[in-house]
Amino acid sequence: MLLIQGADSPAVIGGIIDALAERLPDVGRATIPGAGHMAPLTHPDQVAGLIAVNLERA
Repeated sequence: MLLIQGADSPAVIGGIIDALAERLPDVGRATIPGAGHMAPLTHPDQVAGLIAVNLERA
């Protein structure tokens, strides 16, 4: 599993990701510089690249 957040996301997003990461095994985490909480829409190439890397490691 990979949890992705934008560097400019509201602080609550980091808290949510922290809580999820504590409960899931083998969690990867990534932060996209310059992205907010809508990173899949505003930074689709970076999100796709991170997903591809995560799938390769699976």
